[in-house]
Amino acid sequence: MEDRISCAYCGGLIPPRPDPRGRRAKYCSNACRAAASRERTSKRHADELEAARSQMSLAVLPPAQMSSMIVTELEAVERIIRDRGEVPEAMTAIVNAAFRVAVAAQDATPPPPPALNRQQRRASKKSPSGRKR
Repeated sequence: MEDRISCAYCGGLIPPRPDPRGRRAKYCSNACRAAASRERTSKRHADELEAARSQMSLAVLPPAQMSSMIVTELEAVERIIRDRGEVPEAMTAIVNAAFRVAVAAQDATPPPPPALNRQQRRASKKSPSGRKR
């Protein structure tokens, strides 16, 4: 005799099936199956709403304020390094990042000019100085 299992939604016993082949039943009735589906859907929707609320509550700072905070932190790190005479282990990452930013700023090349749009390309082909025949 097959062992009886309980419904995943209501906990009631699932009646035995006349044909034992196939997947075992998880719910005792179609009503329990539909109720479980509605519950999963509402939970998924609630999770999405919670994620949206948490995204909306993030305090996004304007770039000027963010950069002033970064400068303040770097100045504090500089004072600590000058007072101690060495870079503390906990500050190695921020010092290395600041160094990479400084090197990138020195090596920065101006961005290339924007590409010409179709109208500008056609105008340059028509002009005598830009003619390519």
